[in-house]
Parts: sequence; C-alpha cells; structure tokens
Amino acid sequence: MSKRQTTNQSHRDPWFVIERIPDLNYVMAYTILKRYGRYVKQQGGGSFLREIIFIIEDGNAKLCYRRDQLHRTAQYIAAKAVRDVAWLAKANRVVAVAARRYRAVASQQLRRRPYRKLSDRALANALRDLITAQGASHATGQTTTWLIDAEDHFTTYLFDYLKARAAEQKLKLNVAEVFSALTTPLKPSYTEIESREILALAVRIGRRPALKRLIIRTPLEALPDALRRADPVLLRALTRHQRRWFWLHHNYRGPVLDLAYFLQVFQGLVKQGNAAVLLVQAKASAGRLGKQQTALVKQLKLDAKHRALFDQARVIVWLKAYRKDCMYYGAFTANELLRELARRCAISFTQAEFLAYPEYGPALLKHQINPTELMERKRFSVIYGTWDGIAVYTGQRAKQFIRRLLWEREQTRNVSTLAGQPACPGKVRGRVVIVNHVSDIPKMKAGNIMLSETTYPALVPAMKKAAAIVTNVGGLTCHAAIISRELKIPCVVGTKIATQVFKDGDRVEVDATNGVVRKL
Repeated sequence: MSKRQTTNQSHRDPWFVIERIPDLNYVMAYTILKRYGRYVKQQGGGSFLREIIFIIEDGNAKLCYRRDQLHRTAQYIAAKAVRDVAWLAKANRVVAVAARRYRAVASQQLRRRPYRKLSDRALANALRDLITAQGASHATGQTTTWLIDAEDHFTTYLFDYLKARAAEQKLKLNVAEVFSALTTPLKPSYTEIESREILALAVRIGRRPALKRLIIRTPLEALPDALRRADPVLLRALTRHQRRWFWLHHNYRGPVLDLAYFLQVFQGLVKQGNAAVLLVQAKASAGRLGKQQTALVKQLKLDAKHRALFDQARVIVWLKAYRKDCMYYGAFTANELLRELARRCAISFTQAEFLAYPEYGPALLKHQINPTELMERKRFSVIYGTWDGIAVYTGQRAKQFIRRLLWEREQTRNVSTLAGQPACPGKVRGRVVIVNHVSDIPKMKAGNIMLSETTYPALVPAMKKAAAIVTNVGGLTCHAAIISRELKIPCVVGTKIATQVFKDGDRVEVDATNGVVRKL
C-alpha cells in the first residue's frame, strides 16, 4: 500500500460528503476503491472520476467525492444511457453476472467450513478469491446502479419525459404514480421471495386450529420446544428457512437473523390469521403490475426507445437490491473467514476487520501484523483512492490530510423546506424519528416519519412502521425507493440534509408526490 500519495490541488474542485455509511469496515471500504475510477472508464463511463475518499470514524464511514468530478461523471453516464440504450443494457448484464459470481464464490467458501481445517495458505487464498469477486461486483455496479443517478440526471430525464407525454396526450395522470409504476421491477427481490416463503409456512396452520392456538399462546422463547413436541416437521421447515435467509439483514458487519427472529415473524402472521390472503396478493402483485405497465405504455404512446429505457430502469432498480443482497451475503462470508484469521493471528475480530485485503496473506503466512495500527484505523482513518493506487492515513496524519483539502459547506440553518426525489407518491403528516442505526429502531412508532441518511435491510422493521420515509441520499435505485414501493409508503429520497435540518419530534409534512418535505 502506498502511503505517500497526495491529492491533486491543481484546481479548486471542493470535496463533499455524499453519503454516511454505518458499520463499514476495511473489508468493504478498502476493496471498493480498487480500480474504482479506471473501471468506470473501462465500462464507457468517462474518465472524469479520479479520486475518492473514505473517512472512517469509530467504525462508521463518510464517502467523499470531488464535486465537479462526480457531476461530470454522473452527467456523462446519464446522457450516454439515454443516447445509447444498448450500451446501458450491456452494462447491466455485466453487473448481474458479476454479482451472481460474487454470491457463488461466497457460497462456495461457506461450504468449506469449518475453517479450522484449512491451512494458512488455503485460508489466505479463500479470502483472496472472495475479495476478488467482491471487487469485481462492486466495480462493475458503480456505473449503472450508482453513478448514473448520483445527481438524479437519469431519473429527471425519465420523469420529465413522462410529464411531456402526458401533456401531449392531454391525460390527467399523476406522473409520480406513473413513474413509480413504470420503474418498479416485476422480478421479485430476495426480500419478497423470503416473505412469500414464510407466508406459505404460515398458511399451513390455517386448517389446524389446535396448533394455531398453541403457536399464538406460547411465549416466543418457549416456542421451539413447543413445536418440537407438537409438530417437529414444521419446526424443521422453519429452521431450514432461517438457514436459507439468515444473512438477509446482515449489512456489512451483522448480526445475522436468528431462529427467534423468524419465529417471531411467523407467530405474528399466525396471529393475524390472513396469511393465505397475503400470499395470494403477493403472488398476484407482479401480474397486476405488469398489466398496469402495459396499459400505461399504450396510454402514453411511448416510443420504442423510451420503452427500452424504462425496461432498463426497472433492471437497474432490481439490480441495486440484488447487488446489495449479494454483498451482504459476501460480507457475512468474509467475516466468518476473518474470525478464523483473527484466531490464528491472536488478534480480535474487530482488529481483523480493519486489515486491508493485501495484508491478509502476510498476516497469515509471515505474521506481519500491527494490532495497534488496526485499532487506530477503526478510531479514525482515511482511505484515499486514485488511479495510481490506494493510500491509508491514520490518527493525526489522517486529520492533517483532511484539513489540507478544500471542503464544500452545507447550509442547514434556517431551513424549513427541503426538496428531493419522489420515490413513492403520497402526502402525510407526522413526527420525525431519525433512524440511522439498528439501535435507533426501538424509537419508531407506527405513524412516525422516518428520516435516515440512507436505508439498508436491517432497518426494514422501522420502515414498515413509517407513515413516510425520507433520506438524505439516494435516487431511483436506492434501497429506500425500492422498499417504499413494495410497502406502498410515501417516500422522498435525495434531500441531502434532512437529518441535519430536522430532529426527533419535529412535525413535518411529506409530499412524496412532488418530492417536498416541510416543517409544520
């Protein structure tokens, strides 16, 4: 790793924080920067993006870009996608293949457990293979599932096109609802698949009143033993379900979903007594949506090019969720391998998390490791990536590095109204609850307005309680946009500073049809 790089200060292009990412370790952060800008160029996304920074503080990260570099990149990619749909489709296919391979490699490595049986070299190679697949998945995905809409250019083009078509056809349509319908994928996400599978298990109970009473009345902690006696086949099915989906909300550092989580969901569905209805609705939803999309295309008389663009927009939305899910599965696998590395190197798992991938081999094979440096990286460090390589700075050197840079200032004082992107239409009022971490979820009550820097699978339980969702970052393909559409919850994304402007308890109105959040 180079430690002598300095930023190019030949022009006054300020840095800014585009996203705050909770619980991010070097397994993810360092690997993300490998070939970052170069691969964007290789994919045809232009050669503007040449620098990127992660600032790590207490295990949480800030992702930073230069303003002009990001603007020119996002603008170039969106314009190229609109101009050349075939290029966009090809890029999306590459993303899907890389993500699928990453998950396959992660699954292959999990099957090699217990890792104690592996030699040091075999363990180092397993980590290398996994990180290589992870790097390829992340690098390919940047162009079309992140940068294409980092500044809303692609979404704005599609939205404005729909408004123009509706006006030309003299149609009185809610364009936000039309946009939401035309950009919602028909292919189910892993979250939707898991939901259908546990609904199917709950349907089994419908004609067995005695078993239903047992499940409803038994305390959660006693439910496994009760099912073991009453219906061991059902318990085995629920256990298989947990083993299949334990990683679903893992994010980058865990924890996994245990059997108690799925038993609680299952017990709740049995108590509601409408699992059969919900399952029928879930299975029929894609068919209804497909018919709605076909009708809208005909009603608006979309031409072939724009039909293809909306097809690819749906692919991007699906890919965003698919890539994230593959990454969380891969993150679990990487963490399991690192636990074994930590055991062999006599360091803590937390210290192992902050090894950079080039250090895995030397740590295992040559015992080259600095535990103090690893903890310093977690406390405060900077990872600076350029086309020439990656540099890591820790402690005071990291702070000095940051101070030398020109930073963009955010105006958050005396702001009462914010604009963002309408991800799922609707208008509601309620009290703000800021949820950035899993530990914030207990604050959420039904009907609250959930504000977040960005959402991720572990926050879904809070999202399900929200009357509306508002995020600082995100666009067409972000997690909040995807989940809000699944849940039919009004959602505004990309407000940039909502969590800095509003605080817990503030009353706000969320107009997700027009993308406006206003303090009452």
